[in-house]
Amino acid sequence: MCSAQAHVSFTPESDIKCDIMECPLLALSGRITRVEEIAVRESCTIRQVNMTISLAFLAPNLAQAAVDERLPRGIGIANLRDAPIEWSLQHARLGLAS
Repeated sequence: MCSAQAHVSFTPESDIKCDIMECPLLALSGRITRVEEIAVRESCTIRQVNMTISLAFLAPNLAQAAVDERLPRGIGIANLRDAPIEWSLQHARLGLAS
């Protein structure tokens, strides 16, 4: 379980507990250069870190809806992983208006 879990808690199907913005920011700052380092720092698995990093690039309204548990029925964390970078394509992939 990650130590930074206070910021994000997704649906029960998710095992992601890391702060979704902290991991990529640490990498971009150069303070941490490998996923393994983030996993050690946050007491997470490498799998959790990789999934968290992909979620950090979600459109802000999708990320907030996930945190607030306001995503439409049937759209869970699994649907948000590995989303396209372009926010309008993220909405289209989920069948939502952007």
